[in-house]
Amino acid sequence: MDIYMVAGSQAEKRADNRLYVMKWADMQKTTNEDEELSDSEEEEERNREPVIRYEAIPNRGGINRVRAMHGTPIVACWTDEAEVAIFNVA
Repeated sequence: MDIYMVAGSQAEKRADNRLYVMKWADMQKTTNEDEELSDSEEEEERNREPVIRYEAIPNRGGINRVRAMHGTPIVACWTDEAEVAIFNVA
């Protein structure tokens, strides 16, 4: 399973604000304690590590709202300066 997330910061200094775009890849379901796995399945599950990537995009002003268009790399954020910025985060 892969998960994509976006978030914004509200730093004290206007220049320190960022739009964060994150991807968590190769996430795996955890097994139930009562579910028996074969030795090979258990070893395969232990050997696969999730991959976490993120990018921090500089943004002027604190970010009050963030919206992403589902299924596209388009992200919009509204700042405390009453500005809207639109990003292609592909």
